[in-house]
Amino acid sequence: MLAEGAAKQPPSSRADEITKARATAHDHLRRAIQPGSPIAFGTESSVYPDGLNARELAVLVSLGLSPLEAIHAGSRVRLDRRKRGNRRAG
Repeated sequence: MLAEGAAKQPPSSRADEITKARATAHDHLRRAIQPGSPIAFGTESSVYPDGLNARELAVLVSLGLSPLEAIHAGSRVRLDRRKRGNRRAG
């Protein structure tokens, strides 16, 4: 059983890459939030495993959005971007 759990963990070099990518993404988001850029998010995330993107709400709040702005980022802002034809918003 211990071997099974160890097999599910990414290699340390991959874990380091994920940690770096997450830190870079957070830095970019902080810089975008400061001037009031519209922030949208969806499921095209390379940093969060599938099905966990709701946790991104808390991350967005920790990076400077209000809770309501974070909710809007996953709903209203994303919908606005899609209506404009910007499929890569978020």
